[in-house]
This record gives sequence, C-alpha cells and structure tokens, in this order.
Amino acid sequence: MDSLTLKIQSFMNQVGTAPAAADSTSPNALKMVKYFEEEYKLQMMSFLENEWVAEQVERDLTDGAFKDLRSHIPANRRPEFDQTVSMALLGD
Repeated sequence: MDSLTLKIQSFMNQVGTAPAAADSTSPNALKMVKYFEEEYKLQMMSFLENEWVAEQVERDLTDGAFKDLRSHIPANRRPEFDQTVSMALLGD
C-alpha cells in the first residue's frame, strides 16, 4: 500500500465495516480505530504505522533504491546488508 490512509482503509475492511465506513478519512473510520484503542487498549495507529513502514522498507529492499545496490553485494553478505538497511530505515 502506498499510504497510511490505505492501510487504515484495509484494516477497516478486514474488521467488516461497511464500505462507506471503511473510508479512512470518514468520522466512522476514525471512531472505529479509536474504539479498538480504548476498548482493547491497543495502539492501533502505532501498529498501522509500524506495519506500513515495514512494508515500505520491504519494498525498498526488493524493488526500490536498494535493489540495485544489493546486486553488487556478495551473496554471502546480503543478509547482513538487508539487516543494516532495515535498521537504518526503521531507525533501530
């Protein structure tokens, strides 16, 4: 997904909301996210943001800017390269 908005919309669809309510910019979608946060003590926005960032990192590693660089790394060092790039992109 290309935006956090789409990630929220996907979540709303998965929890079975009506299509109109699944519009992540609608008050109903925001209420639903807030409901999950309050009712179950979940950090929904944080979870959705982390999931979205992880998807972006994966895309960068497989299809994005680091794909060409990765091809120049010896095969036995690629896991280390992937880990380094992931940590840098995620700020770990």
